[in-house]
Amino acid sequence: ASRAVLPAGARLGSSSLRRRCQLQRARPGLAFQDLRGNVETRLARLDAGDYDGLLLAVAGLERLGLGGRIAERIPVDTCIPAAGQGAIGMEVRAGDADTGALVASVAHEPTQRCVLAERAVTAALGADCSLPIAAFAEIEAGEMSVRAFVSKADASLALAQALSGRADEGERLGAELGQKLLDLGAGRLLAG
Repeated sequence: ASRAVLPAGARLGSSSLRRRCQLQRARPGLAFQDLRGNVETRLARLDAGDYDGLLLAVAGLERLGLGGRIAERIPVDTCIPAAGQGAIGMEVRAGDADTGALVASVAHEPTQRCVLAERAVTAALGADCSLPIAAFAEIEAGEMSVRAFVSKADASLALAQALSGRADEGERLGAELGQKLLDLGAGRLLAG
């Protein structure tokens, strides 16, 4: 449901701790509840009235032909995605030059640079996908901006930081941003 429709106390279902922590800080009056199952099961629970709204990935709903169920797209400024979210990765068997050349021909360098920067943030934090950590990089006019979010699991404390620099220095920017978050206490937030 859209922000305008959700009153204080509205029940939002999500399986993503990262999304819940960010939105809990943006909309503290909402009641976030755990939600599991495939997309159809989750939507059925919404339709049955178990929840007032769901937090789901737009790309997943669109891929399943369910884009019409999307009531609101949450902007990146409000909810930073997980590192590498939305990017497609391909792995090639070692020594398979023909397949390697084929894959290289469809590689998108700006996306690759952004994903490497985002992964550098999470690597610096020693993170995995179960922690409330977000990292997002984008390139515009030869400049890369990388932003990141780290939170305690209960969203009571959080850090959000950003860095910008040359687009060809994404990995360095990501590592530097991760270290900046550690210097500000990210390790303590992630530890509990």
